Amino acid sequence: MTDVKVKEDGSEEKKSKEPEETTTTTTLPAAKPWYTSKTLWVNIVAVGASYITDAYGIKVDARLQIIALCILNAILRSITKRPIEWGLLSQ
Repeated sequence: MTDVKVKEDGSEEKKSKEPEETTTTTTLPAAKPWYTSKTLWVNIVAVGASYITDAYGIKVDARLQIIALCILNAILRSITKRPIEWGLLSQ
């Protein structure tokens, strides 16, 4: 719905009764250096453990490894608060 208001000079000014749109901005937390990411380190350790178990003939069920890694990643992802800065010299 709009109201029409006639100005003194004879021109019309339309005014909407609907609320004005507002925009909200969300600021992201400051990025952290990549080497402080627990999720990244868990995955690096998983790759190393996979290599070591294969190299030394240690038998660990592959499905169990995948399930454990998925659960760990989900837990770490749920507690993650800050994005990662991938620059080599990030502070």
